[in-house]
Amino acid sequence: MPTSEWPLDDQQLAALRAALDRIVPADDWPSATELGCDEFVRRRLEASSEVLALYREGLDRLVSQGFAALPGHAQDEIIGEIEATRFGRELIENGIEGYYADPGNGGNRGAQSWKMMGFEVRG
Repeated sequence: MPTSEWPLDDQQLAALRAALDRIVPADDWPSATELGCDEFVRRRLEASSEVLALYREGLDRLVSQGFAALPGHAQDEIIGEIEATRFGRELIENGIEGYYADPGNGGNRGAQSWKMMGFEVRG
């Protein structure tokens, strides 16, 4: 999705995507952004001006630290430092929710995380 459709600027979006991919990194299965967790978060931001303000403030702090360009271990340290903050909790919860949510909510593209767990949709 083009960044012009996002309620975040390009640097905030890069920090968000980098953080989501540290919260749920790729292994034998796709990372958070590969499954659309960023889209899940975008929908959340568009639904709540309060959450959008929280994300903008938190992501600005990450941007000021050059978060998106840092090596993974440094990103992990920063996430560890913010995880007890309101923004950190929201970011981590949204990343995990987006990864395992119903694909209709914007994340879990192709129901891949459900397949990973052996869950099959029966209609």
